[in-house]
Amino acid sequence: MREKKLYINYVVFILLSVLGVAMLVTGLILWASPKGGHYCGYVTVLGVTKAKLKRFHFYTGIALTVLTTIHIALNWNWVVKATNIVLGKSLQRR
Repeated sequence: MREKKLYINYVVFILLSVLGVAMLVTGLILWASPKGGHYCGYVTVLGVTKAKLKRFHFYTGIALTVLTTIHIALNWNWVVKATNIVLGKSLQRR
């Protein structure tokens, strides 16, 4: 069971990393590309229309959100323990 969870965590980590880079790159391209205009959806950037790039960026964001939720669920015990340690120390200082 432990090896299966390790494998799933590894796959989720790799996917999060790849999708994070894809979000960064598409976001920078969209930010730097021409704005507005009637034919803005037909403007091509690296051979891809801006509309398709926006759609890819949007669905990549959804995938990142889903995978982040899965990542948190898989590591929920760690999140709880870390929160208790951090909040416990901060409450003891008062």
